[in-house]
Amino acid sequence: MKTIEDVKATCVYHHTAAYKRYVSRKEPGVVSDYKGKFGEGYTIDCPRWDTTNFCWREYWIKKV
Repeated sequence: MKTIEDVKATCVYHHTAAYKRYVSRKEPGVVSDYKGKFGEGYTIDCPRWDTTNFCWREYWIKKV
């Protein structure tokens, strides 16, 4: 499984969006594989401090 540091070192940041999912505030984020509209890469779901129903989802796309 990729770590957040691995993803940030090998991919290009695309954008951040709100996403309906709980992510524990004790974790820095959850890395998942991504293949979709913006290309192939990874998403990082980071906790939000204003709500527990949503998180911030960062899209990181693999360098070509």
